[in-house]
Amino acid sequence: MNTRVLVTVAAVVLVLVLGVGLLYAVRSQAPLVAAVTSATPAPSTGVASATAITTPAPTASATASATVAPVASASPAAPLAEIHQGPIQLLTSKVGWVGSAAGLEKTSDGGATWRVVNASETFGALRFVDEQHGWAIVLATPLGKAAHAGCPAQGICQIVGTTQDGGATWTDRVVIPPGPTRGPLVIQAIDASLAWILAPTARCDGNGCAVELRKTTDGGATWTIQRTGSMEALRMATAQRGWLSNSRVPANGSDVFTTSDGGATWTKVFTAVTNVVGLDAASGADVWILSRDGATCTSSNCATYELLTSADTGASWTSLGNPKSQACATGHIAGPLFASRSRGWAGLTLGAGGANGTGGIMRTDDGGTSWTCATEPTNVGALSAADPENVWARSDRRENVTSALFTSTDGGKTWRQLR
Repeated sequence: MNTRVLVTVAAVVLVLVLGVGLLYAVRSQAPLVAAVTSATPAPSTGVASATAITTPAPTASATASATVAPVASASPAAPLAEIHQGPIQLLTSKVGWVGSAAGLEKTSDGGATWRVVNASETFGALRFVDEQHGWAIVLATPLGKAAHAGCPAQGICQIVGTTQDGGATWTDRVVIPPGPTRGPLVIQAIDASLAWILAPTARCDGNGCAVELRKTTDGGATWTIQRTGSMEALRMATAQRGWLSNSRVPANGSDVFTTSDGGATWTKVFTAVTNVVGLDAASGADVWILSRDGATCTSSNCATYELLTSADTGASWTSLGNPKSQACATGHIAGPLFASRSRGWAGLTLGAGGANGTGGIMRTDDGGTSWTCATEPTNVGALSAADPENVWARSDRRENVTSALFTSTDGGKTWRQLR
């Protein structure tokens, strides 16, 4: 299983951070590991028959790398910088990182103290696999301290970077130039060598831009293109088993696929009539998908979701209904994030809209069959769990675009603000 995890350089960087998908729960990529009302799950009628999918012939591509030297770290006793809706990752009960206005900060004592390990980068996502080795999405500009050689003269690039020293220095592995319709990078990593990304391309039409599924087995030095399409979400639970969703544009809905050979081939296991917006797994067999009816959404709320789960890699599915029908009522769901077959969480955020309310966090102890709601922490836009007991939540303050970090050591029953 996989343990998890959701300096403002310039105003434009902050805007991108808010828009590149940080609304989703963030998790680390080591072994994986949430309140309850009763709802009897009914078998879903939307399961499609399994269909073998032949992927395009792999294409190997090497990527030039450049190591960025860190700026001198701040003292652990320095005043805490604002998080600004940046990424969070809890690796163990004591060790974790946050992206803040000061750069990349690390704690080794459960959040009692913090140290800036890198002050030269702005981070969009974090995927540490151990305390020294990690992957990240770096938001880079062509000029200033965030400059990267592979980033063109205009716009903000998304860069896949790797570190071997706990985040102090980073090596560029893939550079995605800016583009008007390109979506965010998605990254999944098993260890320091093995990772996958969903990389948006410049091949665009009226339905959006093509996305490439790329895999590396050498720490990002070279990549193989395994699949191209309108892919939305990716979850690799082991080196061999994973799932992805593919939009059915211009039609509504999404197709869900699974792989048992590390992404070489994919089999369709489900068709959702609405778009998949969340995908998670707690093991190589246990998987959840969250779909949403966009017609019921505003900038602050979506009314209609459906959560489905499979305990047999996707061969059969059970609908768990709409989590919001029994828990927090207002907001967009961020997640879900499952740390075990039974325990999981989902954030609720009011986004950029003007709706009144608190948002909050939902918790399940029965695999998503039932949920309870907590309104503190409020407006949760990102989650990261080290195990079923230790979890972080990022509480976003809409009025001043800052965030607070909360921790729980009892699986989300109680919460304490760290910063």
